[in-house]
Amino acid sequence: MKSDFSVGLADKLCGAWDSEGGTPVELNSFAERAALVRGVLAIVRGEAVVKPIQPPTEEAPKPVPFRFKVGRTIKLGLHKTPAEYRKALKAANVEIGIYAGQILDKITVSPTVAEVDLSEPFTVANLGFTGTTRYDAIKKRIVALGGELCPNEAGPADRLQYPDQPLGEWYRIAMEGLPDASRVLDVFYIEHDSFGLYLFSDNGDPDTLCNPDFRFVCVVPRKK
Repeated sequence: MKSDFSVGLADKLCGAWDSEGGTPVELNSFAERAALVRGVLAIVRGEAVVKPIQPPTEEAPKPVPFRFKVGRTIKLGLHKTPAEYRKALKAANVEIGIYAGQILDKITVSPTVAEVDLSEPFTVANLGFTGTTRYDAIKKRIVALGGELCPNEAGPADRLQYPDQPLGEWYRIAMEGLPDASRVLDVFYIEHDSFGLYLFSDNGDPDTLCNPDFRFVCVVPRKK
């Protein structure tokens, strides 16, 4: 049973509603929303406080895709045959690995002198991979991010034109693998350690697994 107080309070509420221009239909709709009524009463009784509406939080900025930066420009076609490259490498005191020597004989030499921009060395992790990753996936990601695979001549050409490579630096040439004598696909590997400059090779089969810290360089296309 309703008390006199509740009836009186209801009359006051109706009067206040009318004075503000509210309609009976709106008041009835308000009264049927029990949760809303309880909330209003809690505020009136001091059991709750009104909190300002907080503006929507801005979405966290999306990470900027990795971009290749030009490290150096090299020239292709300065030597006309693999034999000429081998001779030049020997004269420069570059040690050629066994398998690197085997794929050196199979490079395609540019018929004319042409410049290409090589990227700064980047890691597999820079490409967005967090675990060991197949080499074919790495090649696809390089292209998807705007880079290009290196022509295979870039291996010996880069080695000859980078005599001041910092001590301890190493990286692979991102290229299509060339078959060595055992028909295993290899890619060139450039290194400078305390013993000198090297032109080595590493596995370049599509299913070769690369750790996140493996380093590569690719071609950075020039804007047309």
